[in-house]
Amino acid sequence: MSAKSETTMASTQNGAVLGSRAGIIEKVGQAGAYGGLALVVLAFEAVLLAWLIRATPGAERTTAGVLMVLLFLAVIGAIIFIEYIRHPVSSPTVRQAVETLDNKALLPQEISRVSQTSSSDKQEPDELMSAPDGSYVIARPPAGWSVVSTTVEDTFKEMFGARNMPKQGLVGVSSILLLKFGSPHVWTPQPDRMRLNGRRIPVLISEPLNRQLAIMTLHQQQPPFFIDRSLCDNAVMALASLVQGGVVSISAMAPARLPQTNREVIVLEIGQQLENIFIDGREQDFVGVRTRLTAIRGDVYDYVLTAANLQIGRGSDREAAQFDKEMTRLFGSFRPVTIPDPSSKVRENRDRADKAFDEFLATKGRELLEAQLGVALARLESTDINTPAGIAKAVEVLRPFRTFDRMLPDGGEENERWAELEKAEQNEPQPLQALLLSVRAHQAGVKETQSHGPDQGGEG
Repeated sequence: MSAKSETTMASTQNGAVLGSRAGIIEKVGQAGAYGGLALVVLAFEAVLLAWLIRATPGAERTTAGVLMVLLFLAVIGAIIFIEYIRHPVSSPTVRQAVETLDNKALLPQEISRVSQTSSSDKQEPDELMSAPDGSYVIARPPAGWSVVSTTVEDTFKEMFGARNMPKQGLVGVSSILLLKFGSPHVWTPQPDRMRLNGRRIPVLISEPLNRQLAIMTLHQQQPPFFIDRSLCDNAVMALASLVQGGVVSISAMAPARLPQTNREVIVLEIGQQLENIFIDGREQDFVGVRTRLTAIRGDVYDYVLTAANLQIGRGSDREAAQFDKEMTRLFGSFRPVTIPDPSSKVRENRDRADKAFDEFLATKGRELLEAQLGVALARLESTDINTPAGIAKAVEVLRPFRTFDRMLPDGGEENERWAELEKAEQNEPQPLQALLLSVRAHQAGVKETQSHGPDQGGEG
């Protein structure tokens, strides 16, 4: 067989191989994210194929063929790695959540038959107790644990030592239950030697440090407008209070679905390492704080279970191991509330949202209107309202304010100022100029009242 025929046969075979590879890559590229990658690979494979066809020495042809195969395998490996990142294999933490939290929900009347946490000190270990708001049940922890029903305000007071905490941002929480393990610890910093997550940090205040499970129940529709919040929204809100100080680090985050109940779950692992600090008056070269935040989507509420464990010292810690063991049992006993007719809850939430919106209009609507009207007027400062285009722009900007003003219960006299807007909508500049002057004068009066206050007309 001639060298030319061998070259032709080799090129045909390699063309077939390249064609099959191109077909595979093309199918992968149909997913959308890999289209560009497939084109780049095809271009490089074509260059290597051309080199393979033109190569005459055996070694050169072998090199070209090996490079083609290695390029193809590298691309397949990259795709597998990218898919692994996009859809990671469940970690042991997620698998444990699936195994322990995948319990059937209970009806409200079933939960009502369970003793409240306020009387939990009369219960025996493993006996079920219900949440302060009746949103779930969980087993009473064994001896050595304490159960505390608290509020968001009291929790932040304990964390930051503040007496008065703002209510804003806290209204979405229905209840908080703390299950505390053992005696509380106190850690005291050593500013000259201490390190937090490997870095020096100026911390001077001693803080409590506890092993505990905190269960926070969150409304899925939160005031004032009761807009639906996803599980991610509520999980991030709970997580923000832990990481906003910059002293903890998120080491893992995994979403999952519980196979039996199909409930949505998000599990986060948070770590903190303290070096060269005092724990209860004794110096420790290492203290690890491991926090697992598990957010669960319920039928009525969302639940965030935050388990914090301490590893004191670099060796084995018997109390840390005992806490992990008992935490698994507590997780396994958790059962949320459900409702027999979800559609009734949807109607109830819709009616509640409409009522809350009407209440907002009655109490805050006028304030909102004047505040946003000031912004709109500022944006119209550079608009020439003597031109048709300027009139049309101003009318478009002001029309929503007229509609909103008519929605307010105290709209009576205030609605008269929008009478000129109807004339301006006929493309007449004079009514619009009069309207803007009237609105600006009203805005100035509102600002004057706000700056001096209604009760400061003279000396006391």
